[in-house]
Amino acid sequence: MTQTKRLYAEAVGKIINRHDRKHVGYLYEWNNGELQQAWFGHPRTDVVVEMFDEAISKAN
Repeated sequence: MTQTKRLYAEAVGKIINRHDRKHVGYLYEWNNGELQQAWFGHPRTDVVVEMFDEAISKAN
């Protein structure tokens, strides 16, 4: 774990339920490089993460 203080985070991906493809949360990256999941309700176990930068590069 890094000793840099967490000051800000930005969403870097969307958490999607693998079975019904519902959007169930976001993945955030803190200024110190740590990742954190933020759920809409209770955490899920069978999910995939769609990173935003991958979606942008696929569109171009």
